[in-house]
Amino acid sequence: MMKWSIPTRDTYFEKVLEQAQGTYQKQHRQNSLKHVTNFDTAIDVGAHIGTWTIELEEVFNKVICFEPIQAHIDCLLKNIQNPDKVTLYPHALGDKEGSAVVDYATEGNSGTAGVITEDEELTLDSSTVIMHTLDYYEFPTIDYLKVDIEGYELPFLKGAKETIIRTKPVMNIEIKDTCKRFGTEPEDIVKYITDELGMTFVERTVADAVFKYN
Repeated sequence: MMKWSIPTRDTYFEKVLEQAQGTYQKQHRQNSLKHVTNFDTAIDVGAHIGTWTIELEEVFNKVICFEPIQAHIDCLLKNIQNPDKVTLYPHALGDKEGSAVVDYATEGNSGTAGVITEDEELTLDSSTVIMHTLDYYEFPTIDYLKVDIEGYELPFLKGAKETIIRTKPVMNIEIKDTCKRFGTEPEDIVKYITDELGMTFVERTVADAVFKYN
């Protein structure tokens, strides 16, 4: 069984990954990947320590990861198995160019890390990072898009609109009540995906929703 590199201040994920025994969120991936027809390029937004990246790198020719937190980046680079396939951008993604403050929503759980609002109290894990839009990168093709960014989904989607419409990926996106911190309801995210991006809802696995183009 794989020995994961975990952020030193994380007291949650080592137990979770050990209990999962290599199957952490595997059903989520299977339920979305079965809709993919071309396996050239995958983008992992909110790559964390690589829990999705290590499986995506097995089935795609290249995997592009976005992860802004340095402690996570250090672990991700140790966890990936095919570094030649993986490109890492140490940036947050949103609807504007600039910077953002990221932090853990739950102390000790690095999986709850994400962009925070101005009203939220900072912890020892907070940092200021560079933010871009996905459209900024002008990627020519995207076959699969995984998004797990703890409530910041709508700003991300607004900054990725041109790219998503142009490349038409299958998208696996986590949608939870954490978006309410930013004045967004889960229904608002679904409506944006279907009405503004023109995607069709396919299925859901726990909090992960799968959308694709017909």
